[in-house]
This record gives sequence, C-alpha cells and structure tokens, in this order.
Amino acid sequence: MNLFLDTNVIIYFLEGENKTVKLLSTASRLATSFITEIELLSYNVTEEEKASIRQFIEKIDVLYADKETVTKTVDIRQNRHLKIPDAIIVAQAQQINFTLATADKEIINKVGDIAVINPLGNDI
Repeated sequence: MNLFLDTNVIIYFLEGENKTVKLLSTASRLATSFITEIELLSYNVTEEEKASIRQFIEKIDVLYADKETVTKTVDIRQNRHLKIPDAIIVAQAQQINFTLATADKEIINKVGDIAVINPLGNDI
C-alpha cells in the first residue's frame, strides 16, 4: 500500500506509537505534502527533534504545489469545507492516488471518495 502521510501520522511515528510504526513499516511507498513539512518544522521542537524530522522527511517523497494541486484544493475547500492546509493534503493524496493516512477525524468524516486509513485504528 502507498501512503500519503498527514502531519499527525508522522508525529505518532516519530514518537514510536506502535500501530503507526507497524503501518508505515508495511507500506510500499511513503509521501507527504510540503504543508506537513512546514507544520512539523514550525512546531516548538528541540534541535534534536528537528533533526529527526528532517531525517524522516528526506527518506520519503514530498509533494509541492502545482496547478493541479491548486485546482483540486479549491474544489475540496469549497465542497468539503476543510481548512486550506487539510484541503491541500487531501488534494495531493488524490493527485498521486495514495491512501491518505490520518488520525484527523474532521478529514476522515469529510472525504468519502478517497482511500483513508486511521493508523490508530479508532472507529471512523
């Protein structure tokens, strides 16, 4: 399975959360959004934590915005009423046809037409 990682999933992985570590270790490919990279590096974290984040990000694909991203994001924002960063993440997962890995219940509840997995296994 190819996974597109939301910010919370990377945090859980770096914290060693068992279900998340297991899920990511079984994935064929991992990708994330430039939005997630910005969010992770913008948090109030130590230099050691930033180094761990950068090391992880360097090992996966990071998607940046293009015209298709903009078009899909606008559509998602208008029809699903997600926050712009979340709409970008969903749009980019759609662009590359990856399963979106997120524990964000708002995203899970508002996007029904793309594959989504909650690594924590909570009822959706």
